[in-house]
Amino acid sequence: MNNINSRTAKKRRAAKRAKLTKPSNLTSKVERALELPPGALSGAAHIEFTGNHRAILDGSCGILEYDGDVIRLSTGSGVIRFTGSDLIMTALTDENAVVEGKILSVEFLG
Repeated sequence: MNNINSRTAKKRRAAKRAKLTKPSNLTSKVERALELPPGALSGAAHIEFTGNHRAILDGSCGILEYDGDVIRLSTGSGVIRFTGSDLIMTALTDENAVVEGKILSVEFLG
């Protein structure tokens, strides 16, 4: 009996996680109708790169770490970490950030 309750609880948690990460059907329809990129209305972070020297991040909520080698930014969908050398933030607004320098990697941390 205990094993059945454990499996049921696992299924419920998995369904809840899927619900939190999966955009609603209505949101997806609106994005398609307006010809927006997937995730544009769901609060997901959006990054545009210019080579490996500039990244524009839409959906930034704040700075978690900042130095010349690492910049970690909070977003509505998690944390994004830029690593490289001579990294600087040339712009920061309520929702956007611009990271410049030699970007070697970008990591998406839940």
